[in-house]
Amino acid sequence: MPNKTFTTYNYNRFKLVNDNRPIDERHVAKLMRSIKKYGLLVPILCDKQDNIVDGQHRYEACKRGGYELAVQVRQSISTEKIIEINSTGKTWTLIDYANHYASLGYEDYVDFIRLVDDYPQVGKMSIAMACAGEQINTNPFKTGKLVCVNMQQTREMLHLMHAARLHGLKCKMHHVAIMRYVQKGYSVQDMIDRLAIVHDNMKVVKPRNIKDALRIWQDIYNWKRRHNTIML
Repeated sequence: MPNKTFTTYNYNRFKLVNDNRPIDERHVAKLMRSIKKYGLLVPILCDKQDNIVDGQHRYEACKRGGYELAVQVRQSISTEKIIEINSTGKTWTLIDYANHYASLGYEDYVDFIRLVDDYPQVGKMSIAMACAGEQINTNPFKTGKLVCVNMQQTREMLHLMHAARLHGLKCKMHHVAIMRYVQKGYSVQDMIDRLAIVHDNMKVVKPRNIKDALRIWQDIYNWKRRHNTIML
């Protein structure tokens, strides 16, 4: 069946899809300025039930500005297709993916969002790695495969990552070393205390690789210790 395209001012007939991205207010404001000047150049995309599959920001901009809305109707589209369509227009961030999967009931992504709120100073990819308990790339995260292995251990990792940032140790290679430290069962508070002691006494250079990062964290913990030293 051919796609149907029409224009309307009846904004209330359309519904946002629950598993789409949250509205980005800055993006809506930018679109409102563009639509006011040029009109709506790209129609919103809906299914037969008037669910907005693509163009929720354009819809909001037209609704708020009172501009004519151009609509194209297609057959129902899967949630996987919604991600594909949306990501071609405005790149999805990790939070966009997290909100999408959380809205579908993926508890690990609900936990991830909670951790992002609790540890805003730690990078989102580092939070995802702490959840997984290993060094990962974005592909598993974007395809709904994030698994939070041990929430207590994850929070310990993030607590130490935050403390490390306060002492200038910010790169992800440090975070991998922190994950190894926590997984081996060493005390987080003990390492935080060591960071405070060596901060003004030990020069720490940026690691070139993971092996360097592991050595740095061994040196921090073992600095001037004769007993109970560690090996990562």
